[in-house]
Amino acid sequence: MSDSYIQVPPNSTGEKLQSYKNTVGANSVHAEAMVIASTLGVPIPDNEWDEIQLGYTGLNLTTVTFKKATATIVTLTLAYTGNRLDSVVKS
Repeated sequence: MSDSYIQVPPNSTGEKLQSYKNTVGANSVHAEAMVIASTLGVPIPDNEWDEIQLGYTGLNLTTVTFKKATATIVTLTLAYTGNRLDSVVKS
């Protein structure tokens, strides 16, 4: 696993997101690194949840669900154009 980055819009000249590059079979796959924060940008302590569920469509991470016991605390939905991450929406 190597430290890497993914560049996001506009036209792949925008901000860079930290990722970790892994080899899965014959594919190079980026695992995103993120800090969970409130809408004010304040990091949420990891004792607020005890489980994180990841959902994929193909090789793309499309949902990240944070749970405490069996209750959903927050879900992040990631949207792509092709393999390019375009947005992350919290619900």
